Amino acid sequence: MDIRIATPDEDEVLVGHYLKIWDSYGTPPQHYRPDAAARILSFIRSGRDERRLTTNRHFRRSSGRNSGCTVTYGPSMSEALSAGAASHWR
Repeated sequence: MDIRIATPDEDEVLVGHYLKIWDSYGTPPQHYRPDAAARILSFIRSGRDERRLTTNRHFRRSSGRNSGCTVTYGPSMSEALSAGAASHWR
C-alpha cells in the first residue's frame, strides 16, 4: 500500500470517504446533520491550518485505487515512514 499526503484539492474526496465509512456502519441518512459534509470539510481545513493535522490517502499498489484515508497529528505517516520512524506507527 502506498501512503501519501492528501492535498487541499482532495479535501472533498476525503469528506466523501468519511461519510462512506458511516454509511458502511449502517448509519441511516436521517441521522446525518444537513451540514455534515460542510462540518467535516471545516474540521479537515481547520485541523490542517491550526492544529498540525495531516490528511493521508492510501492507495492499493496493485490497482492504484484509493483504499482509505487517515488524519494524523504531527508528521504524516508517509513522512514518518520515509524518515525511518516506522516503529512509531506499529
